[in-house]
Amino acid sequence: MRKVLIFKILILFSIFSSCKHSNTKPDITSLVKEYPQIIDINKGFDNRKELPLSEIASDVEYVKLEFTKNSLIKSINQIYITDDYVFVLSLGVVLQFDRSGQFIRQVGTIGRGPQEYIQCLYFSVDEMNNRILIRSLGINKLLCYSFNGEYQKSISTIGYISQFSILSTGEIVCSAQSDPELWLSPDNFIVLSIDDKGDTKFLKKSWFYRNFKSTWFSGHNFYSRNDSVYIKEFYRDTIYLYKDHCLIPHYILLWDKFKEPNIYSFTAFGKQEILDNSAKTFQLRQMLETSNYFYMYYQYQNKNYLGRFNNKTGEIDFSEEKNRQGCLKNDFDGGMSVNPKFDGGNNKWIAELSAGDILQTLTKDFFAISKAKYPGKKEKLKLLVENVTENDNPIIMIISFK
Repeated sequence: MRKVLIFKILILFSIFSSCKHSNTKPDITSLVKEYPQIIDINKGFDNRKELPLSEIASDVEYVKLEFTKNSLIKSINQIYITDDYVFVLSLGVVLQFDRSGQFIRQVGTIGRGPQEYIQCLYFSVDEMNNRILIRSLGINKLLCYSFNGEYQKSISTIGYISQFSILSTGEIVCSAQSDPELWLSPDNFIVLSIDDKGDTKFLKKSWFYRNFKSTWFSGHNFYSRNDSVYIKEFYRDTIYLYKDHCLIPHYILLWDKFKEPNIYSFTAFGKQEILDNSAKTFQLRQMLETSNYFYMYYQYQNKNYLGRFNNKTGEIDFSEEKNRQGCLKNDFDGGMSVNPKFDGGNNKWIAELSAGDILQTLTKDFFAISKAKYPGKKEKLKLLVENVTENDNPIIMIISFK
């Protein structure tokens, strides 16, 4: 059985690894020894356990984002954290705070001019060059702004990109826009890599469009780690590493019992049967990888789950959200149990805590019985809660993974 599996993996390399011809090719054979790894969700999903935050986190930090007339945050759509700044996307604009949460500025200007954006759909931070790249509604360009908020240039793109990440090589690696109408284009892609001038360096068209030509699409999954980009195409079983103009299988999911049904079609789009079937399947929201673990944040049957795969032992377990309190039990500082909502960059996951939830949950009675591995952190959290008011912006919880 193991020989058959290895044979299938080698076949997978030959079919799905899409490489650009060059004089220097990556050593694929050296990667085969360790990857791709098989994640058997079919068997592992029944292995439920409580996942304490202290088991996976090296630190937990809270940042109260300052509320001003220019920094109103209704809800957070995206967030990125550097050593000096917190960048937040909310209500279509990118807001810049310092690491203590003090508001600095809105990045760029809203408008239809050549140096303005109508509405930010996604942004990425280029820490090496101290700039923010913004993908705006209505234009196939990335707008570049300095950390001082000043416009620098625009970079033309092809297609409708959503998520993207900047590598140290200067490559901008992008994923396709998750808009059903735009997804009908035969030019749609799973991965696009461009340089700082907008020239295409690598393009991998979408398998899903070619095989289903569907108007139903929930988006690709995309994460960055150690100057590399990983992507899973909607409906596919493989998570790929993008490296040296190649897509290299990194993880293979065995999840037949939980996979999205292949009933998505022009006639079915928008019907209740689609929504009903979608609710019964695993909806992958976030992925994060550390040196020892691969984490998958899912929604399944209207509940949230956090899957953890040990890439050293092959073990997998799942933590289930209970009473809407979150998958991660907060025994770190005795605060709220949370679900990780955002990849904050630099091996961090971010949870968004509303002022109302904090005031309602973190009461004196709650703190009296909650357990904390780090009592000093608990005391700091208590002081933070004392200064929260109902009208405050969300407080972000920064979880640094071990």
